[in-house]
Amino acid sequence: MNLARLSRQINVIVNAYNEYGLLRFLDRIKIRFYFKLKQVDFSRVTLNNIEECVDNKEFGTMYSATTYHGLESSINKISKIDSKIFEGAFIDYGSGKGLTLYTAYKMKFNKVIGVEFMKELHDIANNNLSKLLKNRKIITINKDAVEVPPP
Repeated sequence: MNLARLSRQINVIVNAYNEYGLLRFLDRIKIRFYFKLKQVDFSRVTLNNIEECVDNKEFGTMYSATTYHGLESSINKISKIDSKIFEGAFIDYGSGKGLTLYTAYKMKFNKVIGVEFMKELHDIANNNLSKLLKNRKIITINKDAVEVPPP
């Protein structure tokens, strides 16, 4: 590993520690190790790398997972306004590789649904979710979002 790359990685770690504090920083590390241990793939993908072409490909550019902690923080803020939020359905249009679905499931939403138009990403999501959850109660749909109305 060259010195410049090592320096960048150290800066990322220091910035994350400064931004989140010790406990949140350690929690982020724990989750990343857990995902590595389970061998799940939430890496970025440009749509040019996707083999299958779909009708509305021009409306998307890339897949990049919503961060676990970012979504968790947002949902927790909303739940303070409406405590019944978890009784409803969580639907993720453009669910990609399934990280947001996993996060919503772990937050105990009554129903979790993911809609992804790219078959390759949909298949990766199903694979990821099967590695992370034994009794998966997440519905994944391989269709264009315009074809799936909200529940």
